[in-house]
Amino acid sequence: MVPAFRHRLFSSFLETSRRKIRAYVTVRFSGRCSLASPWFCRVFEGRPRIVVSRGRVHADRLRRQGIGVQELYSKLRQCGIEDLAQVKFAILEADGGISILKHGEHGGEGLYQPPMLPAREMAWAERR
Repeated sequence: MVPAFRHRLFSSFLETSRRKIRAYVTVRFSGRCSLASPWFCRVFEGRPRIVVSRGRVHADRLRRQGIGVQELYSKLRQCGIEDLAQVKFAILEADGGISILKHGEHGGEGLYQPPMLPAREMAWAERR
């Protein structure tokens, strides 16, 4: 006969193991679906969002993403931006980082490449 505390300990261990396996399977499944389907990718990973275009801060977009204007300004200062006019685009990436693309010093496009952002996002930025 197994003492009651050993039985509870073993059942607790089994439940914890089941939860870990379930979490692992869920993560693996969502990762595979994200690779196979653009829709899953957008849902689970998100999309990049333009938060500054041509030196203009889009505070409504920052607010929706849960980022304050001061946090954006801090990131701009860390990247050596002294004036918003230097910023061509600031993009909130899907992983939560902020990419800053300056106007090209050499007159070119710099690091900006059109496929980098979804077409709807670029159309939105052009209208602003």
